[in-house]
Amino acid sequence: MFLCWLQETAEKLEIPWYPVIATASWYTLSCMKGPDMKREGFFQLNTSEKINLAVPGLEFSRSSDFPSDVLELEDFFTCHSQRLAKACAILVNTAEELDAPTGGLNGLRLQVEKMAMAMAGHRQVPRVFAVGPMVSIPGFSSVPQSKLTPLQGFNDHTFECLQWLDKQPTSSVLYIAFGSVIEISSEETVELAYALEITNVKFLWVLKASSSTPLSKLLPPGFEARTKKRGFTTSWAPQTQILMHASIAGFMTHCGWNSILEGLCSGVSFIAWPLANDEQQNAR
Repeated sequence: MFLCWLQETAEKLEIPWYPVIATASWYTLSCMKGPDMKREGFFQLNTSEKINLAVPGLEFSRSSDFPSDVLELEDFFTCHSQRLAKACAILVNTAEELDAPTGGLNGLRLQVEKMAMAMAGHRQVPRVFAVGPMVSIPGFSSVPQSKLTPLQGFNDHTFECLQWLDKQPTSSVLYIAFGSVIEISSEETVELAYALEITNVKFLWVLKASSSTPLSKLLPPGFEARTKKRGFTTSWAPQTQILMHASIAGFMTHCGWNSILEGLCSGVSFIAWPLANDEQQNAR
């Protein structure tokens, strides 16, 4: 996504450059439109959080959903966008059918065309292709089941959390995971733990822990003992295998694009808890 400096390398080597966008179409569109919108004062004039963006492909999004990193790193994303517009084609990790209700891909195509046409020594406008969803889930991957690694395989129940799920009723467990980069605060972690305890919900919760900070230090005193009959906490879990498990009823997620695609392809319901960057738009 952010390796657009490779465009200059490809140009020097005189080889084609096809960037693969791992995020949603609307985030890439926000990256390309955001610097101009900021310079034009859009976010100063539209201070209400409930104002929707009057940009083709972003109409579903509110001004408060706009990725803050794009506005904070204006120069970087300006350069990033100019390089994208020089690609041979742009490959986006989504599907036309999934994207259609938002118009994100079409909005991105319009923006890429506009930027490419405005460049000196104008070249052919790069086409934008939907090549997803790119997930390691049966039915959505071209890799045969026999060729999947043990970590990717869906018959490997050697993980303790999967063995625990095997014992739970169908569609009874809430899977909770907030990605590998950002975590909710310690105060929010404690409040979520109390909510799970009070509501008697069955849960499988992935919490980032370390050798210096074990899970027990992140949770309220005695929480694991009080909920051990209906809950499972771990510092890591094979997410796609969990989402495909028959006992999973829902997915509480930070709404990172990979997690969104894995949840959609697994057919589970979402509880959205976006934390940063593109996640608010994904949740919307």
